[in-house]
Amino acid sequence: MPGCSRLISLSLRFPFSRLSDNALQILSHPLPSLTFLELEFGGDSRITDGGLGMIANGLQKLIKLTSLVLGLSKTAITNESVLRLCDGLSKLPQLSKLHLSLDSCRLIEDKGIQKLAMLISSRKNLLDVSIDLKMIRLTKKVKEELSQLKSKRKFTSVSYTHLRAHET
Repeated sequence: MPGCSRLISLSLRFPFSRLSDNALQILSHPLPSLTFLELEFGGDSRITDGGLGMIANGLQKLIKLTSLVLGLSKTAITNESVLRLCDGLSKLPQLSKLHLSLDSCRLIEDKGIQKLAMLISSRKNLLDVSIDLKMIRLTKKVKEELSQLKSKRKFTSVSYTHLRAHET
C-alpha cells in the first residue's frame, strides 16, 4: 500500500459485506508503523482459512503492533485459521491488547482454542485479552482451561456462555 508506511492506526469494518478472501490481499502488504489494527468481518462475509492465512502472514510484519481487534464472527474459518493466527500473533513482541471474536465460527474446535489459550498464557505483555467463543462447541476440559486462565487474570473477558460442551 504505497504511501501508508507511516500509518499508525487502521480500523476496517465489514460486518455485513460479502467480502471474500481476494479482498484481503491488500492487508498482506507491510505497514511497518502500525500500532493499532481493527478488522471486523462477519455476517455475509466469505472469509475462509485462505483469507485469514493472508491476515496472519501480514500480522507477522507488524512488529510495532500493540493492539489488535479482530472480528471474525460467523465466518467459515476452521482450526487451521486459528493455528495460523497464533503463528502470526507469536511474532508480535509488543502486542498488549487482543480482542478476538470467533462467535458462531462453528468449524473451530478444541485444538484451535487450546493453541490460542497456550499462546495467551505464554505472553507476559499481553494484558488486555477478550475472546468471544459463543456458539463454538468445546469440551468441558477446554472450557475449564479457559476458566483457569481467566482466574489468573490472563483474560479481561472470555465469553462462551451459549456453548454446549461435549464430552471427550
